[in-house]
Amino acid sequence: MLPMDFIPSPDDVLCGRGNAYATRPGNKLFSDICRDHMAEYAACVKRMDKSIVVAEVLRQVLSSGALFIKRVNGVWYKMSNEQAHDKTGHAI
Repeated sequence: MLPMDFIPSPDDVLCGRGNAYATRPGNKLFSDICRDHMAEYAACVKRMDKSIVVAEVLRQVLSSGALFIKRVNGVWYKMSNEQAHDKTGHAI
């Protein structure tokens, strides 16, 4: 859990639906990086190869300083690496 007074940075990737999430700079960057790797991901035959592509997308996003965060009952939580990996895989 993040501090109660935590305010997400514009660079953070917020998990949620709708325009309020999709238009944030961090979410746009995440979408752009996912789009850049879609063809490579689609060309993968083995699950391990797909996982490597997902890990590369995740590395690029995290190296920008972004956090993957979600809000539950009004409180912001940093997503685990596994949750962020799953979200990235679904996005691709």
